[in-house]
Amino acid sequence: MSVSEKKRLNAIEKANMAQECISRGYIKSAVDLLNESIKIDPDNAGFYAKRSTAYYQQDKFDKALEDANTAVEKDSTKPSGHIRKMMTLLHVGNVEGASTAAKEAVKPADLKDNASVLS
Repeated sequence: MSVSEKKRLNAIEKANMAQECISRGYIKSAVDLLNESIKIDPDNAGFYAKRSTAYYQQDKFDKALEDANTAVEKDSTKPSGHIRKMMTLLHVGNVEGASTAAKEAVKPADLKDNASVLS
């Protein structure tokens, strides 16, 4: 296994631990772990989407939206960034923007591939 592969797996492990922290309410720890994951693999859209969730739970909506937008920029085919964007925009009262993000999250061509996200 190459060094870069080991680093990538380490980043994924940290992101998984962060998800567990989020579910247990340890949001600051989750953000710290996701910061480490992003430092290792800054092109992973999922890391930004997860950190967006953590920021949202801290009521840091500007940061949550910034990370949601970054997740979409990194990989617009995955619904998680669009969903985080929709939730944040809806929370701050931007219903039109939230509606657009929701539509992007569930494009008809992607429904079959993303069925697990919708259930």
